[in-house]
Amino acid sequence: MLREFRFVLMLLRVFRNPAICNKHALIWSLFRLEILILFSNSKNSDKAVCFPFLSFQIEAPSVTCLKFLIDEIFVETIYELSVSSKAPLIFDCGGNIGLSVLYFKYRWPKSRILVFEPDPDNFNYLKKNIENNKFENLTIYNTALGDSLGTITLHKG
Repeated sequence: MLREFRFVLMLLRVFRNPAICNKHALIWSLFRLEILILFSNSKNSDKAVCFPFLSFQIEAPSVTCLKFLIDEIFVETIYELSVSSKAPLIFDCGGNIGLSVLYFKYRWPKSRILVFEPDPDNFNYLKKNIENNKFENLTIYNTALGDSLGTITLHKG
């Protein structure tokens, strides 16, 4: 019952958010994701997943990770920008597995994007997601950004 209530609340957020384009396609993709989650047992919830979302093919380390990122990026639209250009230059500083790139390319297909991701595992998913979706005008860097040159230790949470 709680899962269904959360899904209905998510649908309301989608319908009320003016920044979301093509609401019907997004809702259909979200529904398919909920079905995937429903039929994923606890043994499979932390396994890598390949999922068609909107017009994209996404690879993610787990269905839990995928759901979190889709909610944050596509439903809550945390990366929505006000830009005047149809081909903005975007710096994605912490590209994670690449869903932010998918969002930017969904909103601005002609955008030029520089993506920085220091975590090697996330970088591999980022690279796969870019290759799977044949994006252009995109450069990825497996490095961290900071205010000085040097080496850091990356701690995973």
